[in-house]
Amino acid sequence: MRTAWIAVLALALLVPAGTALAQETDTDVPQKFWFEMGGFRVSSSTNLRLNGSAPGDDVNFERDLDLPNTTTQGYLEAFWRIGRRHQVSLNFTRVRRDGGSVAIQEDIEWGDVVFPVGVEVQGTNDTDFLSGAYRFSLYKNDKFEIGPAIGLGYVWIEASLSGQVQIGDELSGVETVAGSASSPTGDIGAFLYWWPGQRWLVRSDARYIAIGLDGADAAIGEARASVTWYPWRKVGIGAQYSYTKLEYKRDVLVTEIGGAIQYDGLQVLVSVAF
Repeated sequence: MRTAWIAVLALALLVPAGTALAQETDTDVPQKFWFEMGGFRVSSSTNLRLNGSAPGDDVNFERDLDLPNTTTQGYLEAFWRIGRRHQVSLNFTRVRRDGGSVAIQEDIEWGDVVFPVGVEVQGTNDTDFLSGAYRFSLYKNDKFEIGPAIGLGYVWIEASLSGQVQIGDELSGVETVAGSASSPTGDIGAFLYWWPGQRWLVRSDARYIAIGLDGADAAIGEARASVTWYPWRKVGIGAQYSYTKLEYKRDVLVTEIGGAIQYDGLQVLVSVAF
């Protein structure tokens, strides 16, 4: 997480900081309401555990179950400037991944069953993330603004393993054992907007929080940096690096999914301004 923060802040703060207050930029791009959509080839790291009557095993879905390390992730976000110094946004992200059957290299205890070494197991992981943010411009002029940001959201995580399970000395038929978890999220940090040219926008956000929840220690981190060019006054195209990491360290008696999921990659986006 620390590396991602350094990358985002270096791009968003060090580059424009020296010239931001000295220049004047009269952009003609509307700034009341923005809608962005796009996608990117996201890199994934997924380590999950499903406890049953006994603690489950930590499973790395990419290494142990051969889920793809990269996948295409959709991206939708709306921004609304509700006042000169106040802005809110809402983002929805969905990731769906399925792996092929793979002979596992060691026993996996998942929920109340054991998938023994050598059997063919297929893993799936689905994550939906609804995230909103409020940004307050502590400093603002016509081309530059910076200030604190507060994020709120909700995450849904589902993961399953399918294969033969151990019953005594015998193997069962193919069974699917699924686990899920859902939780509100929240984080705090800072944001920056900079218009280096009439139709160029550089934007950055970085937010993080670590909190104790009922039966879990949670940590949420989000960071991104983007550049958008508006060849037309109300329509722009851009690129954005995005980083999200969710961690839920569950108590051994909690039977919801626990672990850590990380997504990061470069997005291509289309922006429509009103």
